Amino acid sequence: MALVYPDKRSASNRSIGTVNLSTNADGITGADVLDMGGLSLAAISLSTLCGSSCFYTFRGGNVVGTSAGSTDGLSDLQYILNSTGSLVTFGTTLTSSQNKLIAFDPAQFAGVRFIQIVSNTTGAVNANSPGAVARLILANIGAR
Repeated sequence: MALVYPDKRSASNRSIGTVNLSTNADGITGADVLDMGGLSLAAISLSTLCGSSCFYTFRGGNVVGTSAGSTDGLSDLQYILNSTGSLVTFGTTLTSSQNKLIAFDPAQFAGVRFIQIVSNTTGAVNANSPGAVARLILANIGAR
């Protein structure tokens, strides 16, 4: 097997951020928030320590910690919904998402600057093992 590069590589249009996932029963506490800095979410790779029975949803927003009364800095983040009003989710409780790459249409995350991953199981939030991380692959939507 050989490592093959494209004719034109433009790393400035791509980036990767690694975030810690929640080990708390609420699925949110302790989960990092990633500043995507103008890029959009294109894919996620979950570590082997992620919950094998989890699926994941997102909270996002354009500001963190600026609302009146915000004590944790995260109250500005809202659950991200798709165009039909359903939660944007990835993974499934039927098949483990551990150690897998899950791709997205980056257009659905356009305009979201800060993003947080919430761990869930069927009908409830769920904790991950200590050390569970997700690598978020970010892309510029208009990049060529």
